[in-house]
Amino acid sequence: TPAETKSKDKGKGIMVEEPKSMKKKQHFKMDEEYARKLHKELNKDIDWDVAIDHSKEKIEEEDIKSIESINETLDHKAAKRRKLNEEVEDLKQHLEIVPDEDDDVPVMDYQII
Repeated sequence: TPAETKSKDKGKGIMVEEPKSMKKKQHFKMDEEYARKLHKELNKDIDWDVAIDHSKEKIEEEDIKSIESINETLDHKAAKRRKLNEEVEDLKQHLEIVPDEDDDVPVMDYQII
């Protein structure tokens, strides 16, 4: 049998340099450029007049709702006040003191007659 020979690595292979990692400044600059590009693409599809009108309508609706709730609370407070005044008048009628002169009990020698 022929002798098996091992091939030795003679170091004559082609050396491939690994890409260097980017520095922070370069990385941030690239991210900013990408963000601007995406921003332009997204804004291209948006009709800003419609978006502004929509947001104005929402703000107006919220203002109207808040004003209605304020008016509602004022009406609610006024109704409570009226009800309380009615209850006070009713209680005053029940608390009216009526003098009772006919039901006096005469006492004679500490005996009830």
